[in-house]
Amino acid sequence: MTLYRHAIYELNHDNIVKEMYRFQGANSYEHFNIRTSRYNTDTEESFLYFSKSIDHHEYFTIKRIRQLLNKVLEEESEYRVTTKDLINQDSFTSIKNIVINTPKLEDLYSIKLVVNRNIDQLLKENSFKQEEKRKVGSVEKVDRRVYGGGYGLTKEWKELLYYLTYFTSFHTIDRKDIVKLLTNMRRTGRINRKDNIDFLVKDPENYKFNLSEPIQSDFTKYQIINCLEEILEKGTFSEESELGINPNKTIRTVVDDYERGKEKVLTLFDSYYRDRQG
Repeated sequence: MTLYRHAIYELNHDNIVKEMYRFQGANSYEHFNIRTSRYNTDTEESFLYFSKSIDHHEYFTIKRIRQLLNKVLEEESEYRVTTKDLINQDSFTSIKNIVINTPKLEDLYSIKLVVNRNIDQLLKENSFKQEEKRKVGSVEKVDRRVYGGGYGLTKEWKELLYYLTYFTSFHTIDRKDIVKLLTNMRRTGRINRKDNIDFLVKDPENYKFNLSEPIQSDFTKYQIINCLEEILEKGTFSEESELGINPNKTIRTVVDDYERGKEKVLTLFDSYYRDRQG
């Protein structure tokens, strides 16, 4: 097990972190730069959507890949991603060949963030349904009836998530993965079954992990304080949340817990290094 994977395993074991997921590519603008593990600053006003669970991430990823693939198939054949066309051997073979040869199925990514556990409660308590009245910049609840759904973040909330992140990772969804997805759809006979894309969780070695920039800085705790104070100042929170009722206590709890997690990571790194030195 590599250094980063070892640290993440221990953080999960000690209930210090939560994992959040994002599908990016096709119709999703590259809000998250996988090469630098940063959010693109020119999209501050845009919402960044994350799944709160691996189940929702699998569901959403299948949905997006199917939309993209149907668009490609519409341009190049009479087939679609349907049970009928996947079961038929001739149409299935044709669909696979299109997937293998088309240049239009590139730059698709499954992104995973390993974040401080407090972000989960903060988002849960301070998010709103899309149809509810709220301040511009508040957190959106999305797909809430499907595997727990996800969140849409913008401005200060997006920045807060960035600073509360310990590790970032991504997996490139390539043509081989898409063929496997189609094969699983054909085998199960159920197009939208989330287990059809089981390689996202069953083969975690596919993910490339990076240490986030904030954890390497001595000033991150002050950035977290500033983000939370800006959220309070701009009113993009719920007055019924713990942040709204006890802002000072909540800020202190979030910062202190983040720092404990950060110290845990550095301790694990030192221990790992000593073990490797014999």
